[in-house]
Amino acid sequence: ARLANRSMLGIEFTKVVSGLLDTLTALGAASDRFGVVGHSAGGTFAVAAAAADERIRACCSNGGSPDPKQGAAKFPRVQQRIGRMRGESTTEAELMAFFDALNLEHAARHMRARLLCLHGGQDALVSNAEMHRLVELRGAQNATLEYWPEGVHCLYNHSVERNSVLTAWFARELR
Repeated sequence: ARLANRSMLGIEFTKVVSGLLDTLTALGAASDRFGVVGHSAGGTFAVAAAAADERIRACCSNGGSPDPKQGAAKFPRVQQRIGRMRGESTTEAELMAFFDALNLEHAARHMRARLLCLHGGQDALVSNAEMHRLVELRGAQNATLEYWPEGVHCLYNHSVERNSVLTAWFARELR
């Protein structure tokens, strides 16, 4: 659907998330019980979405980075995948400008939402230092880090435990 409708990833994606929350609220959803979760780059985008809309009270980043430029520099495939989400002709410079425009350090510091970071010690894409930086930016009182020493990127090798932790955390945060 994204490609058929030429819907590409741009900095305005946070407005799409807010529009969805508007629709859910109009349909009767409790406007004080919204949460977002993202995996890999989606974890990075979840932080940006939570910062853009104060109705989001809980945010989970599973394998997202506060500095996606690091992963894109280390792994050209990451750059290619996110570049394709942005459009066929996205240049490296445009992609880096997009990452800068997300202003993730500011987002992590200033969002209303509490943050859950899920991370694996064997993650080849996002380092332990990056994940600790995200927690530090949000502040220990507003962030929780769940860590699996032998976990890979997005904890694919611990998906049952990851999903159990994630759902229990959201249930507590959004009561």
